[in-house]
Amino acid sequence: MQIRRASRSAARLRAALFGPAGSGKTYTALLIATHLNRQRGSQLPPLVIDTERGSSEKYANLQHPELGLLEFDVLPLNPPYAPARYVEALRLAAQSGYQVVVVDSLSHAWIGQGGALEMADAATARTKNSFAAWREVTPEHQKLVDAMISAPFDLIATMRSKTEYIVEQDERGRAVPRKVGLAPVQRDGMEYEFDLVADMDNAKLAVSKSRFFGLAGFAAHKPGLDFVRQLWAEMSGDGAQSQQTQAAKVETQPAEQSVPNASPDQQAQKATLAEMSAADYPPTDAPAQYIAEFCRLMAEQNGNQSPPREWWSALKVRFGWSPSKGMSLRDAYLSLAQKITAEEQHVANAG
Repeated sequence: MQIRRASRSAARLRAALFGPAGSGKTYTALLIATHLNRQRGSQLPPLVIDTERGSSEKYANLQHPELGLLEFDVLPLNPPYAPARYVEALRLAAQSGYQVVVVDSLSHAWIGQGGALEMADAATARTKNSFAAWREVTPEHQKLVDAMISAPFDLIATMRSKTEYIVEQDERGRAVPRKVGLAPVQRDGMEYEFDLVADMDNAKLAVSKSRFFGLAGFAAHKPGLDFVRQLWAEMSGDGAQSQQTQAAKVETQPAEQSVPNASPDQQAQKATLAEMSAADYPPTDAPAQYIAEFCRLMAEQNGNQSPPREWWSALKVRFGWSPSKGMSLRDAYLSLAQKITAEEQHVANAG
């Protein structure tokens, strides 16, 4: 047991990309893995644990305009897709000295042949008790979660998403179906285990959860090396320099921008939130009251800045809230802030 000073560069990435088939998950994961691996100075290429019947190898030795050849090792993982076999593969990767690992795809551990759902069905048939069955399966699945979290390498996992079709108009005005992704195919709440979670749909990436301030609410079509470099900057601590610059700007704001009848601490918080409103929205897993205060600030600015769709949707799910029909954006911000505050007060009273 040893105490040390916290360092961003000492932390390892846990990222998840989810989306329907053909959305660009594997390719984007390989771009991230290749850049991170070079920044880590690894003597080995990235490793792909492949449950998708070799689909990742279609990108082997692909020439990227900036990264050059996409070179990686592959560990095929065939059925049964029991969580314990994923744990075994992760352990082998660690023992072999890999610095960056892609799991493509994590969904098979849940819904694949021999995965957690089939294990639960088999246990239910044996015990005639589904609750007893899940008491057997849940610890096995949790071992996989623990193995990912504690792995001594950067890990990027892809997950399939539940899909449905919507009808849109094309450039000629014709109604055409389009496949869209919904929730990731894994146990509910799996996304909370990751530092960065991004939804991919038709080569569009939208960050729905981020512990990296600079990537909160990030969205891009065909994300490239700019996104990957920004991710590394946030991981290594270089991204903190821009935050320090923002903080310096807050400290030098004119006095007339302070909050009337507010304490110095309240004024500083208000100034920080004002600076954020012009740049990035707070992470969707930020403290509830912080998000509530941010929403109040946006309402005070007449609600004239529309939030990123993914950020708004994530908060609806987190707080069980949705705006009333016809509600203005300003009133929606206030409504969400009031909802959060009421729930926090209820919890405090119950405690």
